[in-house]
Amino acid sequence: MTWTAMRLPGGLVEDGERGRNWAFRPVSGALELALAEVGEAAASTPHAVTQALSLALDQLSGQPATPARVASLCVADRQFLMRELDRHLGSEGGWFEADCRHCEDRFDFEVHYGELPVREAGPGFPEVELDLDGTRVRFRLPTGGDQEELLSQPEAGNR
Repeated sequence: MTWTAMRLPGGLVEDGERGRNWAFRPVSGALELALAEVGEAAASTPHAVTQALSLALDQLSGQPATPARVASLCVADRQFLMRELDRHLGSEGGWFEADCRHCEDRFDFEVHYGELPVREAGPGFPEVELDLDGTRVRFRLPTGGDQEELLSQPEAGNR
């Protein structure tokens, strides 16, 4: 499989511009070792994702894929890139298992990553504005940085 510049479903918004191009570095033993070490040393899953993608991406929106830029991606783009990284490393998916919520029986199912539906983000990405009881509110999709920040906070107690 040839890995050329591809497009993110959402993209990285910097200085009001949304960039969607990305490309992985070629697979090498050094990259595979670095990715394995990230998984062992990471403080959290969001941190591991940031580190893994920073190592694996050759470019993100035409610029280096620094940890800060990777952390700024929305969670859905990061999930997309992690699936694509798995494909880049040679896995096209696999067999998984889950428990039925109705009867509680365990069942197996096969997933091919290349067949999963991917849709481009809609207008206004990564924000949406809504009217709630006469008040305009704006929401932004969470980023990897948001996840990392939340995990660094002490417990919120009984709130």
